Amino acid sequence: MHSCTGAPVFYSSYANKMKKMIDLISPFLFFVIVNAAVSSGMEALWTWYLQDRILAAAGPAYGWTVLHFWSLLSIAVPPGIGCLAVRRDLLRELYRFREDYENRKLEDVENGKTGRLSPDKEGRRFSLLLCSAVLLSLGLNSLISMIPGGSVSSLNGELAGPAQLVSAALVYGLMMPMIEESVFRGGLFSCLEREYGFRTAALFSALLFGLYHGSWQQGLYAFIMGIIFACAYEETGRLQVPCFMHGLCNLAVLFLGWTKIYGLICTPGWAAALLAAAAGGFMTAHRIATDKP
Repeated sequence: MHSCTGAPVFYSSYANKMKKMIDLISPFLFFVIVNAAVSSGMEALWTWYLQDRILAAAGPAYGWTVLHFWSLLSIAVPPGIGCLAVRRDLLRELYRFREDYENRKLEDVENGKTGRLSPDKEGRRFSLLLCSAVLLSLGLNSLISMIPGGSVSSLNGELAGPAQLVSAALVYGLMMPMIEESVFRGGLFSCLEREYGFRTAALFSALLFGLYHGSWQQGLYAFIMGIIFACAYEETGRLQVPCFMHGLCNLAVLFLGWTKIYGLICTPGWAAALLAAAAGGFMTAHRIATDKP
């Protein structure tokens, strides 16, 4: 008779792995739940109570401005509260990742694999990462926008004046990058990287980052950019770097959309040139980081 103990052992091992994965990403799941709950509450509050009263008080002249600012609040407040709800987990992962990064770098220096970067090289690498991220962002926006029904930015043509531009820049260029990078790179990527390695962590955190953005256009864009942000975080060990990259990308798309230049780059030639320039910039930045002393 054949033993049937193999199947229970397999399922037990699989169940343990799934439990471990769920435990690791539980802060992220809690962030999503809090985010969704606050977002639903704000939507209900606006629809059933505030909308008629505020729009009536604002009048036709300021109705659009009120809608704009409320939409920005509804975008920034839910993830902000969600981030605060898991702040202890995020801070713990940030500390652990930084400690692991310093140990890895020290080991590489001692083994002669790489040297410590001079301030000049650090500055050049940082500048290249920022510029390359913006070029990649614009190239992806251009490429996706050429697909029927494919527009990444939801704000093109909706910013009536400087006040709307400045408020949108604060939300998309400062608040959202800090919140999303803290959660997806500082928290989710960090804990997954420690258990499963860089590739799995980068891909899985980027996949969830894409799904978090909803539509397939923004999801595809966020997935690719999420991998790049994870690479930057892994290579520099500083969460500020992907935060700056993320914010600058958002600001570039926002500004080009406001100035109507955005539509001019949505051609195959511009997309190819921007993506090629971004690839060259990232490779140069990586070469600077891996140069031996």
